[in-house]
Amino acid sequence: MIPKVTYNSRCAPDPNDTVTWAIRRVDQDDLTEEQIEKIGTTLMVLEERMTELREHFGLSPEDLNIDLGPLGPLLPYQ
Repeated sequence: MIPKVTYNSRCAPDPNDTVTWAIRRVDQDDLTEEQIEKIGTTLMVLEERMTELREHFGLSPEDLNIDLGPLGPLLPYQ
């Protein structure tokens, strides 16, 4: 069973925007240790959820790596 993902009013609806915001805050040294730990945990859960969804739909990471033309691929090649 795939759990429902919800966002509260403090989260951006686009997870990529949230990740960018979180990394920027960490880089600016603008967070407490507890907040940094929570961001790390959240990013790990997000990665696990993406893996679950890919497996559920039979996709590989490469299937989600769209070509952005002159900007290159969305995700770095591994």
